[in-house]
Amino acid sequence: MKNNPFRKRTGILPSYFTGRENELNELKKVYNSTKMGVPGHLILYGPKGIGKTSLLLKFQDEINHLDEVYSVRIPLMEGNFEDVYSLIIEKCSDTLDINIGHFWEKISSLGINIPFIGGVSVSREIPKTSPVVAFEKILNVIYDELGSDNPVLILLFDDLQRIMGNDETMKILSILQNALVELNLKGKNIMFVATGSEDIFNKIQDKLDSAVRIFEPYLIGPLSYSEVCDA
Repeated sequence: MKNNPFRKRTGILPSYFTGRENELNELKKVYNSTKMGVPGHLILYGPKGIGKTSLLLKFQDEINHLDEVYSVRIPLMEGNFEDVYSLIIEKCSDTLDINIGHFWEKISSLGINIPFIGGVSVSREIPKTSPVVAFEKILNVIYDELGSDNPVLILLFDDLQRIMGNDETMKILSILQNALVELNLKGKNIMFVATGSEDIFNKIQDKLDSAVRIFEPYLIGPLSYSEVCDA
């Protein structure tokens, strides 16, 4: 038997991936449903060091070779509303290799002004439209730029608890929820998966009870004995 590659509470990713077949199958099941036009949204939660990020990366690795699948992993950070909002938009354009000039030209034509984190734009203004409408329009532009007949856009948010610390950044989840509902109703196949701390749903319910309606909780427990042996 090899040493268990997961080193709890170190923050260090394992040297290789093992187990989690049930969890991967659940993620693939939600992906297949999304591909068929019935999008699903999961929050993977559990104690620190249990392997949530590794699972997210493994899922992304397994779906990236599939036709018409576009996944974006967004490692969340603490910060103000504009910082988090900008990170999400920039990471999408970066990962999906969307021509940045063309992309921002389209965004500007919607009357939306989002600053770059790197300081390319000096504006720090929230869009003139409401953030909910703005975010929906931005995701719509990103989806339409994917360039295939029936694309599936998969947003992977890592460490959701980092934006749950204050009322300002917590709005991101509520905004995202509303945008996903509207876009899914319009036939946009967008799937959302996030990782979060063990108490993430308590934090969500305290402030955003309605968000629980579309984000399905999935508890990530310790590896089983057989999984550890196989490691």
